Amino acid sequence: MSYALFCAAIKEPALLEIAAHWHAARGDRLLPAWRDIDAYALGRHLAIVWSWRYDFTRDTIRGKTIEECFVPDVATVVRQRYQAVMDGPSFMFSYGKVFAGAGRAGQGERIVLPLADDGIRADGVLGATVYRLGITPTARDDVAIDYHNEIVTHFPVTG
Repeated sequence: MSYALFCAAIKEPALLEIAAHWHAARGDRLLPAWRDIDAYALGRHLAIVWSWRYDFTRDTIRGKTIEECFVPDVATVVRQRYQAVMDGPSFMFSYGKVFAGAGRAGQGERIVLPLADDGIRADGVLGATVYRLGITPTARDDVAIDYHNEIVTHFPVTG
């Protein structure tokens, strides 16, 4: 039931397709493993997909800490949100204002889904973010999310 409520909150078709792939990949387990996520199946959405694998021994995201990826006040918010996805485990859906260079603004939607090599204890997240800016952002556009005013909802993952 929680998965259905999570999907009902999502408006972006691409995010719904990614969530459906995650759901199918988990089969009869609580959570899918990293190896169950098929990049080929997500191919047309790879530009909006991202993932973080958690290193429990170092209490960091593998490769970089959250604090290396975000400014301090945002890092705290992001860490809490993604930790809740793993600890729950839960699905996360968020939406809110997105800012781009030259004073442009729009809306964005994000999903964050837990992954677990053992199918039970989350050890990372698979996420996807869609920006609706009225433009196609490029690497030169300074696109930023207003993390402090995003509307965030967590839905418990159930078997």
